[in-house]
Amino acid sequence: MYRSLAILSVYFLLMFTSGLYAQNAHMDQPVNLNYRNVRLGDALQNISTRYDVSFSYSKHYVPVDKRINLKVKQMPLSNALDQLFESTPVVYASIGDQIVLKKGKPVKKEIEFYGSIQPPIRVIERKKEEEVFTASTKPYETVEELPILEKYNYGLPEVLSEQPEEEIDTEQYYVEAPEPDISRTVAQVSLYPTFGTNSGSATEKTNNLSLNILGGQNGGVDGVEVGGLFNQVKNDVNGVQVAGLFNSVGGDVGPSKLIDGNHRKTFGVQIAGLTNQARNVRAIQIGGVLNTCRGSLIGVQVAGLGNSVAAEGIGVQVGGLYNVVGDDIQGIQISGLFNVSGDDSNIQIAGLVNVADDIEGAQVSGLFNRAENVQGVQFGLINVADTVSIAAIGLLNFVKKGYNQFELGLSETMHSQAAFRFGSRRFYNIIQLGIQFDNEIAYGIGYGVGTAVLHDYAVNWQWNVEAVSSQILEKENSFNRLNLLNEFRLSAEYQSNKRFSIYFGPTLNVMVSDLINSTTEPFTYGSQVPLYAIFDNENSSTQKRDVKLWLGFRAGIRFGRNH
Repeated sequence: MYRSLAILSVYFLLMFTSGLYAQNAHMDQPVNLNYRNVRLGDALQNISTRYDVSFSYSKHYVPVDKRINLKVKQMPLSNALDQLFESTPVVYASIGDQIVLKKGKPVKKEIEFYGSIQPPIRVIERKKEEEVFTASTKPYETVEELPILEKYNYGLPEVLSEQPEEEIDTEQYYVEAPEPDISRTVAQVSLYPTFGTNSGSATEKTNNLSLNILGGQNGGVDGVEVGGLFNQVKNDVNGVQVAGLFNSVGGDVGPSKLIDGNHRKTFGVQIAGLTNQARNVRAIQIGGVLNTCRGSLIGVQVAGLGNSVAAEGIGVQVGGLYNVVGDDIQGIQISGLFNVSGDDSNIQIAGLVNVADDIEGAQVSGLFNRAENVQGVQFGLINVADTVSIAAIGLLNFVKKGYNQFELGLSETMHSQAAFRFGSRRFYNIIQLGIQFDNEIAYGIGYGVGTAVLHDYAVNWQWNVEAVSSQILEKENSFNRLNLLNEFRLSAEYQSNKRFSIYFGPTLNVMVSDLINSTTEPFTYGSQVPLYAIFDNENSSTQKRDVKLWLGFRAGIRFGRNH
């Protein structure tokens, strides 16, 4: 009796501890998340599907329509959820095999002012001692531990996310707004920086209309500024800035608050004959030579020479020679020579080179493309990537986790063949060598392209369609004369394991040759490699280019990845 009770006790203890381990395991599993302006509800659904976790919550208390941004790599799920809910009034608890979400903590609303005209409002909180608490997104052990914090809302009354049912103590907070540091003027006129209507205090004033006949220095612009040669602004430009040579802004460039208010739904404009430079840019920058953004870009950059953004970008870059973004860019880069993105990019088009971390779209260049993970297409002379979702199309395509095989085989023409096949499954390159053992030994050196179609993973079969051209070296003068074997292949491939497969299939062969056979009288033209021909246009010495056509067969073995 006691022995049975002991066994049962040990059994339930093991079940309990294994349940705790499983509970902790699913919260500690590493996750990779990348959300840009995504609904919180969609993000939760995506996490649930990809990582086999269940969320339990009510849409009345969790802001599922809130747009969120999050990017994490190989981070524990619990830490990722901390970041996900950081800007939301949500706390969570891992209970059993579910993650329970509940509205709990207050969210301090950020009051954003674009530019330096209106200083930020500082919100100072006052709370009674008995109401002091600390809200956190750390996991709680039980539902009862989840704090009920709806009645605590901080910030200005007009930006409260939700009014509590009970009356708010108005002594909970007060607002202190310091006097602005920069005074405002309707207009100013300057001949040069130290000679104008705001002389002596120009860098302390923000102007709605600023006219600099040669050039000027001002504190800020909220409207329009025009300079014959240059404009220099200590703080922000909100509106339009035009100069004959250059614009230099110490702060940000964005839309005018006179038109847009604080909504930031429009864009500013910065135009210069040579260069534009600013910190953060929400504008259209057009420079005859250079555009420089020391922070982030939202908008368009067009320059005769190049564009550079130190942080991330959203929009379009068009440079005569180059475009460079320090972080990721959501948009398009177009240049005459090269585009560089320090992180992710959507579309890169360059005359010579494109470089990015991840691509979600396309890389197109005249010479070279490089990316780690390509969710789309690479098109260039040489393409290099770790993974490609659609295809890398070019003369040479190197995909680390792509279609990479070494082949040994034979055909009716080449008695022994060796080939390298590399690239992506939808488009790969072939470099092959062949040899024919006949009265005279003939060699073949070839290049081709192919695609794998009708891939059936369930039964390990696929079909390959390929086109390969080989120069056949069979006589002394075949090095400098056309002697081309063109093969159009259809082969079936059976993969017995992940790294080994066999193939076989028919070929259509076309031999085009300018070789001269001087041992005959009269001279004849053409290659001696084909064993037979179903078509041959070589009839007499008047025909100097021989074309033969025949059907053939090939088979062999392959080593390496075929997907």
